[in-house]
Amino acid sequence: EMASDMQMAVRWLAAQEKGSIRGAVLQGAGDHFCPGGNPYRMLASSSTSLPAAARGSIDLFDGFCRLRTLPMPVVCAAHGTVLGGGLAICLLTDLVACNDAATLQVGERSRGIHPAGLLTRTLADAVGEDVAMDLYLSERVLSATKACEIGLVQAVATSVRNTHQLAYDLVRRFALSTDANTSLMLSEQWL
Repeated sequence: EMASDMQMAVRWLAAQEKGSIRGAVLQGAGDHFCPGGNPYRMLASSSTSLPAAARGSIDLFDGFCRLRTLPMPVVCAAHGTVLGGGLAICLLTDLVACNDAATLQVGERSRGIHPAGLLTRTLADAVGEDVAMDLYLSERVLSATKACEIGLVQAVATSVRNTHQLAYDLVRRFALSTDANTSLMLSEQWL
């Protein structure tokens, strides 16, 4: 359901008249942005074939991957545990803000899961290939502060509520800028 909802939301955003929606915030509900998932558990608990499960995994991330094609900035407000696919989703947005109690981890290797949602590419883009490889192999759990220091997230707030507000403020700031200034602001934010 989440996958089809996300595909539908991205299609709707992309179909809007240019300039009518000037930014979007992606945030999770509940205690965690996304504590990951286990496709093997889903496969074991159903009569789904391996090819069908693989197709389902691709479809799951399709809407999230399409966030990168939207003609507007998308800011992610992450909180709690951000693991595996949740991290992949964060890195498909333009900027990531999280609360100071958040933890981030690739965490796929020990579960025998191949990183999905372009994670191998977006992780390397965010932190460099050497650090990305280290995070994948070591499966270190990063604090929000450490994640910000290495460039995995761009802003850290003191609470989940403040993280959401920060994400909305960033989107509002981008929306008020001209198109020429938006890419400059994104570059400055990454720095």
